Amino acid sequence: MPDNAEAEGLILDAESLIAGGRLDEAVGRLDGAIALDPSAHGARLCRARLLAELGRTDDALDGLRDAVAMQPGGRLARQLLIEALFDADLHGEAIAHIDHIIGSEPENFLAHTDRCRALNYTGRPAEALEAIDRAIGINPSMHEAHLARGDTLHRLGRPAEALEALARAEALGRDTHDLHIHRGDALRSMGRHAESLAAYGRAARVSPGHAPAHIGRAHALDSLGRHAESLAASERAIELAPGDARAHMARALALLGLGRARESLASLEEAARLDPGTQIRKIRDDTVKRIRDAGLEDLAGIGARGGGGAGAGPAAAPRG
Repeated sequence: MPDNAEAEGLILDAESLIAGGRLDEAVGRLDGAIALDPSAHGARLCRARLLAELGRTDDALDGLRDAVAMQPGGRLARQLLIEALFDADLHGEAIAHIDHIIGSEPENFLAHTDRCRALNYTGRPAEALEAIDRAIGINPSMHEAHLARGDTLHRLGRPAEALEALARAEALGRDTHDLHIHRGDALRSMGRHAESLAAYGRAARVSPGHAPAHIGRAHALDSLGRHAESLAASERAIELAPGDARAHMARALALLGLGRARESLASLEEAARLDPGTQIRKIRDDTVKRIRDAGLEDLAGIGARGGGGAGAGPAAAPRG
């Protein structure tokens, strides 16, 4: 059996290839190193990161799962796996690993915050609120925790309290697009559409390339009856994130407000194709019924409403 020196040489080769941007070849070298030395834990983690960059999500996840299985007590591999599971929308599996961390580190406020976020994504906001209150009890000065609490309260239908939590997050001094998107969502659910538009607009100024900010603007503009501007905002969101079902849903609602029913239906179908979840299907079916009830001749001003906040719903971005 070859000794570990050969494996170490392959790892060094991989590092040089990574520096030169030759990621596929680097993965091959790391595969060789791991075959020679299955205990090469660092090589496994590096390989998983490269696979994720190459878009080979399933392979990256499998590699991280193997790394965690090899060293169950290793903190880095498990945290990388949690982040990858968030990115892959595998929030149920992420919760199991977060709970493992909390079991050994009960005062880890970051883990409680991650647990809140994962519970929200799995439709369990009441449990998420318990998790984030625990995080804030441990560290009351963490911006991300108050941000997550605001999002959770909004999901629980408590928008006024959500705004208070978001104000506390803002007072901690960080101006992030998530802060303004969550504020926009809460304001819109209260019917304060002009204020929600301002909040989403601020999110778009902070991060012009962040699609959910433009999705939020599209919804707020639609609610204000400014359907042409809503369409432009939704199409900008689609340019930035063509695979985001919420962007296509926003476009469908804007088109419906403009009376362009057939185009609206096409966008609804695309949204449902991208995210076949129950919420998207229900909005699609309800909107189709409204189109049929109204007829196709005089649809202008129907003013479709709904579709979820820019940062909420089945397709919400896990992180950042």
